[in-house]
Amino acid sequence: MVIFYIIIILALFLRLIGLENITLGDEGYSLFIAKSPNFFSIFQDAGNPWFYYLILKFLNFLNFNILSYKLISILFNILSITFLWVILKKKFNIKYANIGAFLAAINPVMLYYSHEIRCYSFLMMLSPLIIFYFFQMLQKRKNTDFVIYGLLALIAINTHYYMTLFLFSNFIFGLIYLRKRKTALIKYIFVNLAVLFSFLPFFFICTYKNAILTGFNNTFENISSTLLKKQIFFIFSGFISLIFSIFFFIKSIFSKLANYKIKLWLSYTFYTIFCIFILSIAISKLIRPIIIERYFSFLIPVFIIFLAIIFNLYKKKLYTAIFLIWLISIQYSSAIKDMRPLYRFEQNIFQIAK
Repeated sequence: MVIFYIIIILALFLRLIGLENITLGDEGYSLFIAKSPNFFSIFQDAGNPWFYYLILKFLNFLNFNILSYKLISILFNILSITFLWVILKKKFNIKYANIGAFLAAINPVMLYYSHEIRCYSFLMMLSPLIIFYFFQMLQKRKNTDFVIYGLLALIAINTHYYMTLFLFSNFIFGLIYLRKRKTALIKYIFVNLAVLFSFLPFFFICTYKNAILTGFNNTFENISSTLLKKQIFFIFSGFISLIFSIFFFIKSIFSKLANYKIKLWLSYTFYTIFCIFILSIAISKLIRPIIIERYFSFLIPVFIIFLAIIFNLYKKKLYTAIFLIWLISIQYSSAIKDMRPLYRFEQNIFQIAK
């Protein structure tokens, strides 16, 4: 537990740097919705569902200022690290948990969006919980697990429409896993249908506002380029990390070092990331042609679980050197150099020196 507390202190320190910086644009729109006297303004955004705006509305009733909103985003971010630690400890052991929490604490994407007044920290908090109860539902098959997964999925899908990709990839995985268990399979399908129906009001709002067939990158060439240059690098933090991920995934699947549980979780995390990339092309080509890398921030905890398992599986000196190179490549990738954990700290020091 001492290591965990140290990691949380480190995470807080990194996230409080630059807290006073305010960015307009999307954050400004979030604040506009929060402070609007019209409660139904939470349904006005044709690009984002209502749940996160509902949270902002509630905080506005408590007379929150801009700094307070940012601190709430940091809280969601810290909870994401905490949930990752708890889940890895429950499913594996404390070594996995500590590595996973440390990787989350210094992850450039988690840090970058840690105090943005948008839904990304909230989604990164939800995704590990969804993963945990997804496996509880598949393996334990208790009614409470089905209900909790359904509630989490309902909140997620009504927070950002890209969570439909996450939940659909889960749905396919679950269908395969439960194919021989008819009772559990019926419950599973029912829960997913209930979640889908909860999303229909937002879908109809988008249709009414002609928002479904509009977007920024509406050609297949642009979508393909975005997929390669932004989506994958956004999650894997660069080409080196991507190559290492593919290599160690294949190695682990055929390795005797990995037991069934490890292979299952590695397969799930790897499948989820790439399934969502493929689905995003489909949804962006056929329905809403927008691919923006921050929409995939909910996949960061998925990748961190993958990394924590790999880093714990191989402990030889040679692999330690490889993992250090891998970790450095994640932190200092040219693909997201402005998201490095110490970027804001370096900028502040530079301003002071100036």
